[in-house]
Amino acid sequence: MMCHFTSLKRRMNLPVMMALLFVLTGQPSAVSAAEKTSAAKPTPEVAAKIERAKAAIGTFKTALQSALKTAIKEQGLEGAISVCNVKAPAIAAELSQQKDLKISRTALRLRNPANKADDWEEEMMAQFKARHKKGEPLTPMAAYKMEEGEFRFLKAIPTSGLCLKCHGSSVKPALLTKIKSLYPMDEATGFLAGDLRGAFSVTISPDTLEKR
Repeated sequence: MMCHFTSLKRRMNLPVMMALLFVLTGQPSAVSAAEKTSAAKPTPEVAAKIERAKAAIGTFKTALQSALKTAIKEQGLEGAISVCNVKAPAIAAELSQQKDLKISRTALRLRNPANKADDWEEEMMAQFKARHKKGEPLTPMAAYKMEEGEFRFLKAIPTSGLCLKCHGSSVKPALLTKIKSLYPMDEATGFLAGDLRGAFSVTISPDTLEKR
């Protein structure tokens, strides 16, 4: 279970600013008595950043789902592979520019090696997976941190029925051949509905925090 640490450098003589870190579950996290004072709700400023990240993720998700459904209707499942290979990065890049932030997808089991998680993303997704295994729903799971002025947000992606077409345990052989041709090191098959597929990741740099 993660703890939510708030920077207290103005109130305490800490040598360095502590990272703000909290896993959002929709319900309060269990914390020790010593940690309760730093496990409060996010400040209005941080809450605004969380909402900004969530809004960007919502726009990305809607655009990606629309592109996938259109491609499948016009080209079949091979069209969906092309969307994830070509259009998804383009959508992310365009949205990042529009919203003045960086948005991407990542996962513990990769298809596209360009989406490799960094240490923090990997740690948070491992916790999402462990908590889900204990019965927590994935949909509300998210994490954020503020460190050296940079705000980061990670939102869990549950495996949906649409995902299973290309990421499930019964992917058609012709489709697997196409996947392997684009992603020789693919690790992203064998998922079941509701599994943790990956996460949306948002980064807001210090020089963009006050622009939107």
